Amino acid sequence: MRKKIYNIDSIILIITLTFSFSQLLSQSFYPVTKLDNPSPGYILTGPLGGTTLSLHDNSGKAVFSKDISSYGINPNAFRVLEDGNLAFFSSLSWVVMDRTMNVIDVVTATSEYATDFHTFSVSPEGHYLLVGKEFVTVDMSQKVEGGKTYARVLNIIIQELDRQKNLVFQWNAYEHIDVLSTTEDQSLTLSEIDPYHINTAKYDYDGNIIANFRNLDAVIKINRSNGQIMWIWGGSKCKINQFTFTNDTRNGFTGFSHQHDPKRLPNGNFLLFDNAVLNPSKSSRAVEYSINEQTKTATKVWEYEHSPAIFAEFQGNAQRLSNGNTMIGWGVNYTGNLCTEVTSDKKIVAEMGLGGNTYSYQVLRYPIMMNAVTNNIYFPRTYSFNDGTNNTSISLNVTSITGGGSVSVEKHDYAPWSISYETTRACNYLPYRWVVSYRNITNFKAQLFLSLNQISTVQDKKDLVIFWRDKENSGNFRQLNTKYNPESDRLEADITGTGEFFIGFTSNNPPTLLYPSNGSQDIPVSSILQWNDNNQIHNFIVQVATDQNFSNILINKLLSEKTSLSFDSLKYNTKYYWRVKANDNECDAKWSNIYTFTTEIAKPELLLPDNHTSNQALDGELKWKCVSGAVRYEIVVTEDKDFKDSAFTFNLNTDTCVMKYRNLKPYTDYYWRVAPIKDAVIKNWSETFTFKTTPGKVILSSPENYLNRNTINGKLTWQPINSVKDWEIQISADSNFIQGKSYSYKISGNNEFDYNNLDYSTTYYWRVKGIFKDTCTQWSDVWQFTTKIAPPEKLLTTKKVLLSSNLNKEFIYSSTTDTITSGFDIQGLLLWNDVKNAERYQIQLSLDTGFYLIKYNQFCDKTNIYYDNLYYSTTYWCRIRSFDGEQYSDWSQLMEFKTIDDLLVPQNNHYKIPVNANLLWNPTKDALYYEVRIAKDTEFNNEVKYYNSSNNNYFKVEGLDNNTKYYWSVRYFKNNQFSNWSQVFSFTTQLQKPTLQSPVEIETNNTTDLPFTWLPGKDNEYFKLQLASDKDFNNIKFEIDKILSDNFILHDNLEDGNYFWRVAGFNELNSSQWSEISSFVVNSAMSVENYTSTIEISNYPNPVKNETIFNLISNENMLLTLKIYNSNSQLVDTPVNSIYEAGTYKIRWDASKFNQGIYYYVLTADKITKSGILTIIR
Repeated sequence: MRKKIYNIDSIILIITLTFSFSQLLSQSFYPVTKLDNPSPGYILTGPLGGTTLSLHDNSGKAVFSKDISSYGINPNAFRVLEDGNLAFFSSLSWVVMDRTMNVIDVVTATSEYATDFHTFSVSPEGHYLLVGKEFVTVDMSQKVEGGKTYARVLNIIIQELDRQKNLVFQWNAYEHIDVLSTTEDQSLTLSEIDPYHINTAKYDYDGNIIANFRNLDAVIKINRSNGQIMWIWGGSKCKINQFTFTNDTRNGFTGFSHQHDPKRLPNGNFLLFDNAVLNPSKSSRAVEYSINEQTKTATKVWEYEHSPAIFAEFQGNAQRLSNGNTMIGWGVNYTGNLCTEVTSDKKIVAEMGLGGNTYSYQVLRYPIMMNAVTNNIYFPRTYSFNDGTNNTSISLNVTSITGGGSVSVEKHDYAPWSISYETTRACNYLPYRWVVSYRNITNFKAQLFLSLNQISTVQDKKDLVIFWRDKENSGNFRQLNTKYNPESDRLEADITGTGEFFIGFTSNNPPTLLYPSNGSQDIPVSSILQWNDNNQIHNFIVQVATDQNFSNILINKLLSEKTSLSFDSLKYNTKYYWRVKANDNECDAKWSNIYTFTTEIAKPELLLPDNHTSNQALDGELKWKCVSGAVRYEIVVTEDKDFKDSAFTFNLNTDTCVMKYRNLKPYTDYYWRVAPIKDAVIKNWSETFTFKTTPGKVILSSPENYLNRNTINGKLTWQPINSVKDWEIQISADSNFIQGKSYSYKISGNNEFDYNNLDYSTTYYWRVKGIFKDTCTQWSDVWQFTTKIAPPEKLLTTKKVLLSSNLNKEFIYSSTTDTITSGFDIQGLLLWNDVKNAERYQIQLSLDTGFYLIKYNQFCDKTNIYYDNLYYSTTYWCRIRSFDGEQYSDWSQLMEFKTIDDLLVPQNNHYKIPVNANLLWNPTKDALYYEVRIAKDTEFNNEVKYYNSSNNNYFKVEGLDNNTKYYWSVRYFKNNQFSNWSQVFSFTTQLQKPTLQSPVEIETNNTTDLPFTWLPGKDNEYFKLQLASDKDFNNIKFEIDKILSDNFILHDNLEDGNYFWRVAGFNELNSSQWSEISSFVVNSAMSVENYTSTIEISNYPNPVKNETIFNLISNENMLLTLKIYNSNSQLVDTPVNSIYEAGTYKIRWDASKFNQGIYYYVLTADKITKSGILTIIR
């Protein structure tokens, strides 16, 4: 069983370390305890905690930082990858950055695993090598005494992903290494066990994988092709070691323990950090081995142990630098050491302490984010320290050298941290520093050439000098004899050794003016001047004048430790000149360039209307005080105090500073302001004034005044007025709005009113006023409109109702009073009411409600019209409208009616039609004869029968199949041709009627338990039985419904007499006719001697458990039938149905397959019936 895990950075650390994350690495400063010509590069640490990645220089200070808060917190394992990119672990992901620390990728293990923070590498093909982890549930009680049944074992999954994050290779530690292989200090009886604890996975030179397992004390090589283990290399406490150490025993302990960071060196050896946790010496170290993979031997070739000893119980690393030095990170230790850099002969050249920090996962040195070049120098000549990728701007013309070795030059893009001088100081310096170091060289003299073409622009290069001190980050700087070579654009100076350099000035640079920029416009009259401090001296003189010669100086200030000056009370729309220089008694100072700025134009002063004026006219003017320098003015009038929605915007060229406005909204709050315009740019806005307009009167919108033939149902609209709460509307047939002829309405909300049911052909007058909370507007002007002519109100037609096959009766149908129905004749009369002022009418009869399929479109001056030749069984819609000589009225209400069907009997989709069926249809005038067709499919493709009829509109078809759906239609012959076939009707014939079997024309002395049987007929599902004392079934004695079988036992007592019975069949949709009628006689006094044939029946045992024996007696040869019925009168078995000779018979009947209950048996022979009752028990 496996379970994903999501936040286990290190189980060992979680269990053992007692500090909280608030105590973890701050990354701000590491104290330097030793610095003596180290290898070039910045320090990368592997912090835990915080949200910042930093690079530290040899002073221990952070020189570059990267905020990675957007990628989560607690960055860890900051490193340089094999392809030169950077990476760190944060929030369960590896984040990849380029050399300038810009994020370019985020990588995780595949989704089923959590990603581990310890190791991350890149292959030559660009693939990622990383580690996932999971918990595997293991029954450790089967492996060790005291082990947990459901122990959770932390498993390690090595994965290789391509750049598209596709899985290329995977290796599972649990599948290859037994949990019991863990070292002795790892308890196997805990609930959670970490037996492997990988901290390194790297590609070896042959493409296979080197993996380091701390809790196995083992370095393992894994075949990348098949996942097999190639070899295991471990120390004394490694349970699975395959190697022999030839020369590495300390205090009786061979090899390494709980090691970190093994890596293959270019010379083929392995370098690793030996934590020595299980070694009694408790002295951690960096150690280099030469191993023979064939003989599996390991030989120590170099090691470094610190004196005094440092014991790193967790973490740590060892890095071989490009110049042969080794950088050692001391991981978690309790002696306060961060890292030590040593030479191959174990000389310490750099060492840092943890300071206030607790520990670092690893410490690396790389020449990134700087320009660094190393050359091998063995004889005098000129050496360039620019290799195309790194440009230090330095060349060295070596004039003498003792020994031979490497010389490194580093260029840093910031000035030295601490600067002090032996004698002459620099008045200022550039933001760069250089460090020159060498290795294996005793004496060294050279000319230093420093090219300025890659250096930030300076004003006067001849004032530049080179300063030098012999140790990085310590000592006083000395000014070198420096010459500027203008032809080569470089500085030249003689040097006699290594050290730290920077470029200084012999005079103060003029400050750089920042704000206002040169030529700025619209600077506020109260504002600020700002400039850059380009010098070490922070005292300045600032001058502001109204002329470029500074003869009329308005401001002359001496400032200390400030790079800005506030001013106020300058004049509007005025041009000013300003400059700044450093105030330094020791160094010459120059004035900055002279900048100019022009102050803003003054804000206009608003005059009329006064602020907060009420009852301002809807047409009026705005006034303001003119502003000097303004060419035009922008005026905005709006209802929005924030001016987001400007109702009126004007751009005016005016000398009077007056603007006329018109048509403002009544009783509305307005806001207005003015801005001057200069050089086509809007300048300072005035303050904002507000006024409220007079209530005014309502302006009507629609319907337009004097509109003729307006609708009687419509909408009145008018222009809205702000803050109106309600509206009052008056509509009248009188222009003076006399009471009794006028209608008044009050509404709230929208500026519209829906009217309806006005009189036709009538002139109406209307007006509106608005009602505010505390006042109201005037009435609007009175508008009028005249309604259109009325449409006819009542549309009538005639209807035929079928009373018999050839008789119809007419009556009047009204569209306004009667319901919509069918059965109208195909010819008839349309009638409607007379309309006032109507000169004529338009009548339309259509097959659709949209009147696209118009059958009739006629005009008449009467109030009726005759129609004919409509289609049978068709729905029509009729409408009519009036015309007054100029305009049509609206269409009348639609009348919908459906003409009579072609076919009459049987009605469509009817059931229970006799198999000899009468067909009836509507006659067609002048038809010579009719043709009928009938089939079992709607398309009349199969078994079609055709019948000719004379001019009668009916026909009888015989011999149809029972319970069958038929389709039929009719066409007529007239004018020497057939018509189209009529509509198609369908009907379903009756079910086949049952055939009675017993009792049939017999006399019986049975008065109870009399069985009735019949043949069911096709498709009958249940039956109805009627028993009567007369053949007309007027006196029905019994009627039994829903009989589900073809037999029934009547348990009721029958009196002596004649009886008649019949049966009808049914299913869910259909029924049969009654069967033929059969009769029988019940004579309780009848003796069997009346018959020549006699039978007897009895059974034993009764009640019956499993079987019973029927005793049958017959006095002559005859057909005997024995039937068994359940209590629901359902036939369940027929044990006997054969011809027997006269005699006695025993019939064995198996009752075991039937449920317990009461059963009836009936024995019949000739016209004799005998019956009895038996009981089955269980």
